[in-house]
Amino acid sequence: MRLPFHQYDKSDNEITGDKPFEFSEQELLWASLTVGAPSLSVALKNIRDSPAFALHKWFAIRSVVEIMDQELRLVPSYKNLDQSEKVVLSYWTGMIFAKLVAEKVLDVPWMAHARLLQKKKRLTVIPRTTKSLPDLVGLDRSKNWHVLEAKGLQRKPTPDQKIHFKQQAERVGTIYGKKPVTRNYCITRIRKRLCIELHDPDKVVKDSVAFSITPHDIQRYYYEPFVAFFGENDENVDERDDDIIYRKIVCDTIDKRKCSIGIVRETLEQAQMQVKSDSLVKGFDREELNRLNNDRKHPDTYIGSDGIAVKLEPL
Repeated sequence: MRLPFHQYDKSDNEITGDKPFEFSEQELLWASLTVGAPSLSVALKNIRDSPAFALHKWFAIRSVVEIMDQELRLVPSYKNLDQSEKVVLSYWTGMIFAKLVAEKVLDVPWMAHARLLQKKKRLTVIPRTTKSLPDLVGLDRSKNWHVLEAKGLQRKPTPDQKIHFKQQAERVGTIYGKKPVTRNYCITRIRKRLCIELHDPDKVVKDSVAFSITPHDIQRYYYEPFVAFFGENDENVDERDDDIIYRKIVCDTIDKRKCSIGIVRETLEQAQMQVKSDSLVKGFDREELNRLNNDRKHPDTYIGSDGIAVKLEPL
């Protein structure tokens, strides 16, 4: 699939031209899973059910979106939804595509909700009274920090809205004592033909805040649900190959296809070690990732740079 994609620099000049944003449905499920599973495990304390709920977010969006000529288009019945239903779908759409943009454009494997990190006491905000925070904070493989504000909008943003999104993205001055490498806001436009905008204001507002969080803390938060989901014994494994182990989940999709959640063995071992030490999961660079995703041993599977995989079996 593909969406129109527009990327803007610090002066708000477009730098992408007509280059489309390309992805598979497995990649969308991966984004939904990795931005959603940790939040559900925090909210419901039920890690076993979190993958199914995370994937449900994409399938809920899929019920009002059709794939036509490899593009995503709203079905006419979308306009009949109640506004509160549209708000929920807009939120999920904005977060899912922002996570996928972080993976494919910004090359940031580990993105997490700033507010949920704060609730879990993994993230401290200075000053503590600050109420305006960006949606996502991320870490790349070089231990650089990134900030991303995610929006799903039914209408074109007003100038005042864009100023607000810009301020949200710029709010963070430092993370763990370092200036974030990128501070972007990502808009997914929910219209007849969906499209994505990525803006990089890269300034710091006068009342900026400092985030105190270590690379180890954000990775521990990110992988905890997956370590619990796969457990430490073979009873929690439904399928395996040389690189990846899988667990099937019950998820009634639009097309009634079967889903499995996977994790690269090496990634799981590294994530399990984090419980006992301050070690880091290394993730995968683009060359390694391409090798894994092009290996015929992993059909119908997308493997993220974080080592988390989603298999969506064909009809």
